[in-house]
Amino acid sequence: MVSRVLVGALLSAIFLPVHASRAACGLVSTAVDADRAYRTVVDAVWSMQREFLGESIRSDREFVGAILEVDGAYRASVGHGCVNQDTVTFAISVPPGARLAALWHTHGAPADLRELFSPDDVDVVRSVQRDFYLITPRGDVRVLRVADVARGASMVRGRVGASAPNGSARGDSVVPPRRGDARLARGRAPLPSDSRGDAPIG
Repeated sequence: MVSRVLVGALLSAIFLPVHASRAACGLVSTAVDADRAYRTVVDAVWSMQREFLGESIRSDREFVGAILEVDGAYRASVGHGCVNQDTVTFAISVPPGARLAALWHTHGAPADLRELFSPDDVDVVRSVQRDFYLITPRGDVRVLRVADVARGASMVRGRVGASAPNGSARGDSVVPPRRGDARLARGRAPLPSDSRGDAPIG
């Protein structure tokens, strides 16, 4: 669960009024992967799922970041929290000409309620006014949309069930892209050329 997001443009930062837990492991900086660009936000988030879910589970740490729109394509920023800490405060630098499109994170190793958005996650959506994607320990991708949170906390609580903390949310399931690789060829980053086991054509 994310406790606070600091969004900065250049050296300035916007501090959001979300309570940080004592279990937080300090400020986690995120860095944009300049070598990979994606066609959509969903393509970028599923790429983060493939790249970081295994390590998130093995080390029981949250990976966090943003999806930025730059020149008509999407790029992901990435940072990681501390091992065995379920609260992360992270900073996002938004370069000139870029737009913050969405946020994403993992929840570490499987545990009770880690398939859900925490109340802190819901607060982040409310504060930043951007959709927030969760890569669950089961490998699912879920999204908590600004419109869902705007409908009110009671609606969000009602969708989860009695066992979850007040303010938790399930979010909506996100279907993986049908394309084999949704990255755009940019600069020197070639797309992988390995066979995906498809039957030959013809």
